[in-house]
Amino acid sequence: MTLALVDRRRNRMRVKGKLSATDVRRLNLGGELITLQVTEAPFECHFISPEYVSAATIGLEVDDEEAYDEPIEDGQIDLGELVAQFFYIQLQALAEQEMSEWSVGDDFTVVYDSAEDENFEP
Repeated sequence: MTLALVDRRRNRMRVKGKLSATDVRRLNLGGELITLQVTEAPFECHFISPEYVSAATIGLEVDDEEAYDEPIEDGQIDLGELVAQFFYIQLQALAEQEMSEWSVGDDFTVVYDSAEDENFEP
C-alpha cells in the first residue's frame, strides 16, 4: 500500500494498493459453504482536508474523481477501515459474479449455469 500527497494546498492524498485474502468462507446461493480467494485486487482512494470536502463536490460531474474524496478525520486516515471497505466491495463483486451464473427459466425453474458445467447433461 502506498500513500502519496497529490495536492499540498488542499492536503489531498492518494492511497493505492492491492488486496489479497485467502480461504474466505461463506455460503453461496445454493446454501453450500464455499471458499473464496481474492488475489491482488487493486484499490485506490483519495482523501482530502475536511474543509475542502463539501467545496470539492460542488459543481463537479458524477464521473469526476474528486467528487468521491473522503475526508481526513482528526488529521488521520484509518487504513484498516479503508481495507475493510474495499474487501467488502471485492466480496460483493464475487457474489454478483456468482449470481450471474443463476437464472430463471421461462417456466420459473432456477437454473445454475457455470463455465465448469458446460458439458453437463441431465
